Amino acid sequence: MAKFTFLTFYDNICLGPRILSAVAKKEGHQSNLILFKNECGGSFVKDSKKKFVNYQYFQYGYLRSGHYDMNPWSTYEVGLLQQLLTQLAPDVICLSTRSFWTSLGKNIIDVVRNGLPDTPIVAGGWGPSLEPEKYLEYCDYVCFGEGEQAILEIGKAIDSNSNDFSHINNLIYKKKGKLIFNESIKPVDNLDLMPFPDFDISGKFLIDDNAQKTGSEFHNEKIYDIFVGRGCPLNCSYCMSGQWNSLYKINHNHKFPKTRLRSPENCIKELEIAKSKGALFIRIKDEVFPAKKSWVSIFLDLYKKRIDLPFFAYLRPEFHKSQMLEQLVIAGLKTTGLGIQTGSDIIRKEIYNRKCPNDKVMAFARELVDKNIEFHYDILCYSPFETLDNLKDTFTFLCTLPICELKVFKLAFFPGAPISEMIKKANPVGEKDSVYFFYSVLYCLATHSYFTRSVAKFMEKLGPFYGSAKILQVLFWPALFKEKQKRNQAKKKYKVSSLILPGMQKKNHQY
Repeated sequence: MAKFTFLTFYDNICLGPRILSAVAKKEGHQSNLILFKNECGGSFVKDSKKKFVNYQYFQYGYLRSGHYDMNPWSTYEVGLLQQLLTQLAPDVICLSTRSFWTSLGKNIIDVVRNGLPDTPIVAGGWGPSLEPEKYLEYCDYVCFGEGEQAILEIGKAIDSNSNDFSHINNLIYKKKGKLIFNESIKPVDNLDLMPFPDFDISGKFLIDDNAQKTGSEFHNEKIYDIFVGRGCPLNCSYCMSGQWNSLYKINHNHKFPKTRLRSPENCIKELEIAKSKGALFIRIKDEVFPAKKSWVSIFLDLYKKRIDLPFFAYLRPEFHKSQMLEQLVIAGLKTTGLGIQTGSDIIRKEIYNRKCPNDKVMAFARELVDKNIEFHYDILCYSPFETLDNLKDTFTFLCTLPICELKVFKLAFFPGAPISEMIKKANPVGEKDSVYFFYSVLYCLATHSYFTRSVAKFMEKLGPFYGSAKILQVLFWPALFKEKQKRNQAKKKYKVSSLILPGMQKKNHQY
């Protein structure tokens, strides 16, 4: 049988590779998973002008980042990866990656090639699907879209003593310098046919801190992440999660379903396994928690009876009404995230393609407070389409919302995303970085406390004193001390330092 090795960067959860690993194992193949570099985030950015790879965001008024930007891999770690791969001697290496690592991945694969020159490398994930030509500069094949069926076909080819995968659907490769797109396999209709993600500790390796660890040394059984479906009902211009339909249509003229759900029973069975292994908290990772009332009622009833653990899920005002919120709370919902993105009607509708108006966001936030659900806001900034008036609109709106945790993300532009195409056509100039920096700090102040909100309002009225932003950061020093304490508490109880856990966020969401 075939020997698969799945490789991913800065992603300990990596549910996609874990499902593919489970698919391979179900067919009797051998599968190993290498996590190259540990997930890390929340580190303070000292030089904001430096070129960054990952997301940057403001929290408690300070700019932060993580992963490669704060913890880059070393030459020694790449050497450890090469040694491990040589030892495992896989028949195929499956690289799962994102647009962040398009160029950085080449440096690693070039080293891997030295030790395993004849081993085919297949790249999959958002990055390869969006820019196959770039990945084919150092990989042999790119898997477009969903890869379960392709993994099975690759296994069959290897069992037939062949390293040639050029006949396999869903794969893209180069022939005489030309990209060849094989026919795409239609998306899986019945998600219950998929095995549960491979969270076994055997065959799992982590390379980080100039050392190699095995699954028993780094696996976290206290928090369990699950997707109850695939897809996203939204169509935000900056995000690719809602763009699969257009990508499949453009590349293969296939209709890709907007969302698909597993059966409630299938999800509960997976969570029962997680609970039996020690899970204390469940994170439902779907972009938006399902809104189908019949599905939600059955799932939450089963969840309360058989799982009964606190959980996190992303909620939206457009889909989750009062009755559903009540059901969610009874079942165990403790925390959620409320993606506002902007308080400007123009930016929201014409640029971000978000339809939910401010009054609905306001009502929803207040309802979350009334139901004692811990939550945080997400805002986007640094969009070249944002003018000073747009920034002021967002600030004004934030000043009307309940006091709450807030993250302000610098807008990232992915190849193929609608907003990236809009920028190419319009070539907007935007404001100076100092203006965006100033308003990002003001946003944090506006949602932190009523005192800091009043300070923010005063500073905003003073006018263009954009250099004062760094002085205003002093107001967050007490909060930074408390944040450190909370992260230590989270690490002790849940083995992670995330603040999106019960009791880790502000409890007093006043309005």
